[in-house]
Amino acid sequence: MARWMLLTACLIASLIASVRSQCPASDAAANPAVSTGVPENSPVGTLVLNLTGPKPPSDPVSPISSVSTYGCYFHSNTSGIYMAKVFDLEFPTSCSGGNISNPGAPITTTLNCASHTNLVISITEVDEFDPYFIKPYYSFTVAESDPPGTAIYTFKGQVADRDHSTTEPSYSFAILNESIAANMFTTTYNGEGVTAGVLRIQQALDFDAGPSHRDYTFNLSATDNFGKVATVAIYINVSDVDDLSPRFSQDIYRLSFVENETSQLNVSLKTVPELYASDMDIGINQTIGYTIQSGSVLGGETFLAINSSTGQFLVTRLIDREAMTTNELLVQVKAYQTDKPETRIALATVIVTVQDKNDNDPVVSPDSVTTSIAENSAVGTYVTRLTVQDRDLNSSSEFLIADPSGAFQIDSTTGVVTVLNATLLDRELYADFTFQVYARELYTAEQFMSNNVTVMVTLTDVNDNSPQFLQPSFEFNVSETAANGSLLGYLNASDLDAGLNGQVKVSLSYASDNGQSVMYIDSNTGELRLKALLTDNAVFVSTYQLVVTATDQAAVEKDRRSNLALVRVNILSASVSPPVFAPAFFTASVTEAAPIGTNVVRLTATHKYPGAVLNYTLLNTIGSDRFTVVTQSNEGFVRISLGLDRETVNFYNLTVVVSDGTMNATAPVNITVLDYNDQTPKFNQSSFNFTISENLDAPVLLGQIVATDADQEGTSNSEIQYSLMGAQADTYFTVNATTGELFTKLTLDREATPTGFTFAVMARDGGMPALSSTVDVRVIVEDVNDNEPLFDASTTATASLVEKGTYADFLQIKFTDADLGSNRDSQFELVSPSDLNGSFVINATTGFLSSTVPLTRSLFGNASRHNITVLVYNLQPMANFSGTNQTFVVSVNLLDSNDNRPIFVQRVFTATVREDLFVGREITSAKANDLDTTAPYSTIVYNITGGNELGKFRLDSSTGSLTLWQSLNYDEPDRNRNFSIQIIAYNPASGSGGSLLNDTAEIQISITDVNDNAPVFTQTQYDFSINETQSTGSVISTAIRATDNDSTPDTTAAVFYELRPSGGPFAIDNATGSFSLASSVSRDDGGSAVHTLQAVAINLEATPQLSAVVTVTVRVANVNNNPPVFSASLYNFSVTENAPLRTSVGTLTVTDRDGDAVTMTVLSGDMFLVDSTSLLTNASIDRESLMENPIVLVVQASDGRYQTNTTVRVTVTDLNDNAPQFLPAVSELTVSVQEAAPNGTSVVKLNSTDPDAGQNGNVTYSIVTVNSPFKINALTGEITVANGNLLDYQKQAEIPILVVASDRGQLVQSTMLTLKVQLTDSNDKPVVFNPKVYTATVQENQSPGQFVTRLFASDADTVPAGFNFSLPVAADASLFYLVNATMTKTISLLLNESLDRERQSLYSVTVSVTDGLFNDSAIVNITVGDENDNPPTFQKTAYTFFADEQAPNGQVVGSVKATDADIGFNAQVNYFISGGQDKFAINYSTGEISVRASINGTAGTKYDIIVTARDQGTPSLSGTTTVTVYANQTNSNTPIFSPSIYTCP
Repeated sequence: MARWMLLTACLIASLIASVRSQCPASDAAANPAVSTGVPENSPVGTLVLNLTGPKPPSDPVSPISSVSTYGCYFHSNTSGIYMAKVFDLEFPTSCSGGNISNPGAPITTTLNCASHTNLVISITEVDEFDPYFIKPYYSFTVAESDPPGTAIYTFKGQVADRDHSTTEPSYSFAILNESIAANMFTTTYNGEGVTAGVLRIQQALDFDAGPSHRDYTFNLSATDNFGKVATVAIYINVSDVDDLSPRFSQDIYRLSFVENETSQLNVSLKTVPELYASDMDIGINQTIGYTIQSGSVLGGETFLAINSSTGQFLVTRLIDREAMTTNELLVQVKAYQTDKPETRIALATVIVTVQDKNDNDPVVSPDSVTTSIAENSAVGTYVTRLTVQDRDLNSSSEFLIADPSGAFQIDSTTGVVTVLNATLLDRELYADFTFQVYARELYTAEQFMSNNVTVMVTLTDVNDNSPQFLQPSFEFNVSETAANGSLLGYLNASDLDAGLNGQVKVSLSYASDNGQSVMYIDSNTGELRLKALLTDNAVFVSTYQLVVTATDQAAVEKDRRSNLALVRVNILSASVSPPVFAPAFFTASVTEAAPIGTNVVRLTATHKYPGAVLNYTLLNTIGSDRFTVVTQSNEGFVRISLGLDRETVNFYNLTVVVSDGTMNATAPVNITVLDYNDQTPKFNQSSFNFTISENLDAPVLLGQIVATDADQEGTSNSEIQYSLMGAQADTYFTVNATTGELFTKLTLDREATPTGFTFAVMARDGGMPALSSTVDVRVIVEDVNDNEPLFDASTTATASLVEKGTYADFLQIKFTDADLGSNRDSQFELVSPSDLNGSFVINATTGFLSSTVPLTRSLFGNASRHNITVLVYNLQPMANFSGTNQTFVVSVNLLDSNDNRPIFVQRVFTATVREDLFVGREITSAKANDLDTTAPYSTIVYNITGGNELGKFRLDSSTGSLTLWQSLNYDEPDRNRNFSIQIIAYNPASGSGGSLLNDTAEIQISITDVNDNAPVFTQTQYDFSINETQSTGSVISTAIRATDNDSTPDTTAAVFYELRPSGGPFAIDNATGSFSLASSVSRDDGGSAVHTLQAVAINLEATPQLSAVVTVTVRVANVNNNPPVFSASLYNFSVTENAPLRTSVGTLTVTDRDGDAVTMTVLSGDMFLVDSTSLLTNASIDRESLMENPIVLVVQASDGRYQTNTTVRVTVTDLNDNAPQFLPAVSELTVSVQEAAPNGTSVVKLNSTDPDAGQNGNVTYSIVTVNSPFKINALTGEITVANGNLLDYQKQAEIPILVVASDRGQLVQSTMLTLKVQLTDSNDKPVVFNPKVYTATVQENQSPGQFVTRLFASDADTVPAGFNFSLPVAADASLFYLVNATMTKTISLLLNESLDRERQSLYSVTVSVTDGLFNDSAIVNITVGDENDNPPTFQKTAYTFFADEQAPNGQVVGSVKATDADIGFNAQVNYFISGGQDKFAINYSTGEISVRASINGTAGTKYDIIVTARDQGTPSLSGTTTVTVYANQTNSNTPIFSPSIYTCP
């Protein structure tokens, strides 16, 4: 770009010319000098100055004088001055031919002219040549730390130009925009002029950003005023400065080790990928060291260390993964430059995974179970559920049960305990069951066993037993002269059920002849006694037949069960011949297990009179309460009445008595009680406690456990064998089966079992069935001081305290020591200098930290946090301890204090509200601000401090919202017009010195009046009295008035009156309220005696309209002017004969139009009378003795002034006095029916007769038994099945019912019949699975025959004895089979083929069951557990990637991917590399391969890497692939001349 510039400010050639007269004088006077100019190198003849004006021919212009230095360069003529020679300012010469060193000197010449004018000619510069820099290139070195604006070099004076100039040349400098340097450097920094030529740094330099940021090459231009440009190459080298911290190759690394693994202690462990950090100042590359920043302390004790040189880790102590809240810990590692360890650092996170080790027993919970189920519960009934937990990872356990009874089972997977054998669940035989449940590990080599859980199942009673009389029938003899109250005998019944279900009451259901009137039964004791003298019978009765019912007292009446017994009572006369026993002596033996009611001895006796009735009893002797004697057919049977116990009494000597009613005989009876194995072994102690020191070598004798058996000595019933209960006991101890001596089996560690050992020892006798008992044994392991104190994991590691305070006991440090007593006594102390020269102290015993001086940031070294190191140590020497004492670091943080008070946004808040504002509505909101920003210092609480004495308002304490709390009343008497409420806003946290920081304000409230008062009547009600004859239109009263209580005129107006309902016999004046009679109010024909109205007062003109209502009562007086009138002239009534006195016969209705009181009187006869309106009997009437039927009466009604008569006709009806009789005349009948009989099935048809006539002789039938499954046709007597669902052989095989035949008389007469319906069993109950859905887990690759699960089916029927199970024909079902699938109630499902989870992970198998009639099915969902049987597989066998030699660290060059067909940890793949680790790294999780260090770009360079993918299964499986990385060369070097200087000839 060419620009013209004046190279000579004024190259002056001073030509002094004498100009003749052609130069105007006037011009000469005005312009004493003339200036002009001409460019250098102008050609000869170029006009320099045009001369104007007249030129006389005789006076030509004289030539320019040649005496001037430059005069030879010009010539003149009459027309002007012209160039005579070419003038070159770069090489100026004088007219004499010499070089001119100062071409700007004036040149003078003279022209002959009339006047003289000085002519100044300037030779101006012409830009002929380009500028150039005086050096071929420039090279500089700058530090990357030099800030923007730093001057690198000043180029002013470095540019030259061959063009001549008399002044300093000026250039504009610029960086050509051809590279990144145009942004990094500038010549116009911060507005600096372009001509200054100062090259400066424009942007921050960064040597470590890569090769392109270390050397810059660019061109600098210099442009002159004429646009000519010079360029030069600039080379800038950036030197590295230590301004970067190290950098890790990864942000996250992984390290794993096995818990409690001694082989990994203090062994170098590498992370994945390997931990590596480098100095990012590549030009310096300082040595890097490593240290752990945080996370290496667990439970107050360091567990992890790092090698400061290699970055490899050391596990310094054993870690229990189960004691951790997570199995992954975050450890922060610091890399630091060894020369600047505090300032040049980098941080990385190491995820430390503590791998699981099978070192925990499974634990079953709860530790004991007490539950109950109903007796007779079906197979599969849920009993309880236990859970098992194993603190180890991926643990799996199976449940096992030790139930000697065989009544229960447990699902090995779910822990659900269900009924296995329902037949054993009979509460009447066994009230409760006790068994053990434990768990065992699956799929582990150790097969650890859990604790034993004792399960006690109590059977609750079901009313499944009917009461049973001691014998099906009874026969008693009684003398006809027996006294009233005499005991005839005991009708005892018992019920094996419990509670109300077993409580029996006996009642007399039927008695022949007059038995109901002469005998009674005590329902509780069963005593049958006389309640009348038999001699009072008009006719001698020799025998009474009784039916007695024993009924249990189940809570729900419909569930009660009963049974019947027949009783024969013989009435005897006196006798003189005693009975005789034959034989005279009786002996017998009976086992002590014989049930109550068992016949032990048969008694026989003779009598002189063959017809004599004999009765046997037992004398009250020692032991006689255990037996009873019953009499049957003149024979006696000694029966057991109370349970026998050989161990208490083994022989009884009884005396029996036989009586004919008058005379007696006795005989001895000797009974020997035989042994039965009914005594469980009994331990001589309720529990056994043994003590042993820990760490003693086994075996060690702990002591002896002793039990005895009260059964007969020397028999197998009393021989005892001892055994241990539970896996834990079997693991650690052994017991001598004969002597009961207890020994240790293993060396015991108290800390591993801090509570010692508690287990059960069983003592079992040899009887059949064998009986056993257990005793709790506790083994206490005594402590040895073999554990150091550890800081408690619950101890808080941080304390936040408000600055400037002194704090006592601000934090408690706790420790744990697995030892006991003095072995765990420890003390705390602070490690100097962390105590800040005693600024902090710790209570050596309690661990409470305190400060002794006010805490300030200056005390903390102008920091807000300080770390205190606490040491804990044992007071007692430890066994075999060589470690160091534990330390714990507490961080104390200083918190800011409360120093700002709340400020209201305004001092006075105003509001105007209507008086009818709803309660709860907001009136206004008072807002305050607090400059504090954190709670509680920024929390504002609002309160009312004054002006709210009436409690009308409520201020929200958190928002400042003022709401109406009670209603307002502008009017009298409240006059709520204006309120001034004083409020306060305060900070609940105290300020300095304990002051309350607050501000106050005022809320002014104005209340406006509204029309909210309705008119008010002067009375709360109005009562008036008038006569029914009062004339229409007369005024009744003028007292009805109402007023309005509103305060302001616009809310009040005139009151308008009206009556409601309108249109009646009364009227009101709308304006005055005058009350008057509008129409007749006669009382005749039921006219109202009282009229009730409502008077309404309305404020019509107010808005809104309001009203008041008042009750107006008008009472109308009556006048008697009408006679009474009967409702009928003839009344027809009937009454039953023998009706009691005052029996109502009928109602007589009489009316009187005046409403007067009326009285009635019977005018004929004395058999009836009238009471009020009722006709009553006045005598007992015998229908058969009447002279006439019906009876005709005359009744008179009178109101005191008038009388009226009417006729009444009364018919006397018959009375029922005969009962029906069954045909044939029996009191008991037995029939049978199938339990599955459908409703309507006929059972039996009964017949009867009644001698009464009409309805009194019309017989109907009914069943009086409650909740009977049968019904009877009331007319025909046919009994049919009414509710077949109640016919259940399993619940009640025989159903007694009482049938009553009744006539239809008003006084029903009836007769009862006992009907026993016997049920025959049938297959009517469905077979069902319980549960319907089973779940099971089977590990893959298990051999055929592996147990999967057990299924249970049940059927309440007794037939058939078992069921048939089957699997359907299906693909999945073929993989399994059933064992013993016919005629059974439980079935096992086993594997038929080995399973492969990767082929199929879940199977659903249907199992069917049938009892021949009913079918059911269950679903078994089988989950296939994973085994680590698939190695990781890469997607490719080989990978190829490319990387540039200049690639920065961390740049990803490619990614590999491997998959694993397994699941969970077995499928979790991690990547590792071998070969090329120094140049490349791999992401542990993703498989991304990245550059770790600079690579060689020499042609053909490649790197071969082996990548291994390893899963996390056990054992771990792996796969490999080959990765080849080729290095790409990049153009990263600037060409360099060699040599740098060349010489041309």
